[in-house]
Amino acid sequence: QYVVDHPSGVENVCEVYGLLNLKSMRDTIKIITIAPEIPNSPDIIKYFRDNGITVSLGHSDSSYNQALSGLKNGASMLTHLFNGMKSFHHRDPGLVGLLTLAKSQKDD
Repeated sequence: QYVVDHPSGVENVCEVYGLLNLKSMRDTIKIITIAPEIPNSPDIIKYFRDNGITVSLGHSDSSYNQALSGLKNGASMLTHLFNGMKSFHHRDPGLVGLLTLAKSQKDD
């Protein structure tokens, strides 16, 4: 369950924020936070990263693998740790588990 679903990916995000075109987006938004487990998030993360907008992962109940996918697709920050997230667990540390990665693992 999500507050906002993005079935059409970037188009839905732009519609939610009222962005008419890429220029208005670059002038308006410098950073976004997205939950890596929502459908189409890899494409959304790549799109914003490729257009000079910092992508943070947060507002999330993702698994560790979903979080890692967000990182590998271009997210570079974490937002609101433990806010809306499941508790940290050693078998699936979720989004918080990304904090344990060495830089070399992030670049793989």
